Order: sequence, then structure tokens, then C-alpha cells
Amino acid sequence: MSSWLINTTGTEDGWIPADMYQEHNNLLTKVIYSAKGSNLTHEVLEKKISTNIRTFDEVMSTMMTEFGVPKRSSKHSTVRADEEIEKLVKTLRDNGNLDRVPAVEERTKPMVDLFGLGMIKLAHSKRLDDFKRQNQDVGLESYGGPSDSEDFVHSTILDADDYIENYE
Repeated sequence: MSSWLINTTGTEDGWIPADMYQEHNNLLTKVIYSAKGSNLTHEVLEKKISTNIRTFDEVMSTMMTEFGVPKRSSKHSTVRADEEIEKLVKTLRDNGNLDRVPAVEERTKPMVDLFGLGMIKLAHSKRLDDFKRQNQDVGLESYGGPSDSEDFVHSTILDADDYIENYE
């Protein structure tokens, strides 16, 4: 396999394969295209930007050097974990994120125990008596409960009565 070589720097060791040179141009075109925004037409991109991409790259490099802009890199610098954690904790403390906040404030209201209220309503309604009457003859062996449905219903009601007494 053979490839043409291009010397972009004019130095003795500045030769690179033509396909790599084209890939570099494509990358630069994408970088500059993204900086211009999405309203740039393909015609402008093809006729004006891609043909002058190396000039734009030199201008960009010169501007970055003149204004002290750090070079673009795809790698993150290594950071010591303990230093980063100290910075994070300091920021959280400075912003008050680690301050204790009282659990109950003046503007909060206590939660309503809907289960307890429902049990009270159920115990004092006719529906519970209807439920007991309808289920007296139903065997609960297949459901893993007590074999005597009446014991099951009574034990449930006793638990509910204990709950209601403690709630009131």
C-alpha cells in the first residue's frame, strides 16, 4: 500500500501521509464550523472555509498565543483527590450546604395519619360488620392464613382496636 506524502512545514522531517493531512483538515473544519454556529451553509463551508482551513488554523493559533489562551486538550490534568475533596468541602461549607436545618420549621404542618383515620372510620362503620358477615364461611387455607376465617377476622379487628386505642 502506498500513499502520497505532504510536507506541511518545509522541514526535513515534516512529511506526513496525504490521507492523514486530509483527516487533520476535516478535524479543523469541524472545529471552526462548530465555532461559527449551525446557521453556516454547506456552500460557504465548502468554498470558503475548507479551502482556507490551514490559514484559519494559523490565525487561531496566533490569537491563542497572543491572548494567553491555554491550548485545547482532550486530556484532563491529573488532580490529587485529597485536594479536590478539601475544595469541595470548603465550597459546601461556604455556601451553607452542610449546615444543620431544624427538622420541623414554623411553616411546616404535621403529617396526617391517614391509615389511623381510616382504621377509626372502618371500626365505627357498618361496612366492617358487613365484611365480617360476608366472609364468615370463607376458608382462608389456600391463602396461607389461619384455617378459621372467623379467628382471622377477629384477630385483624383486635389489632385495629389496639391501634385505635393507642391513636386516640
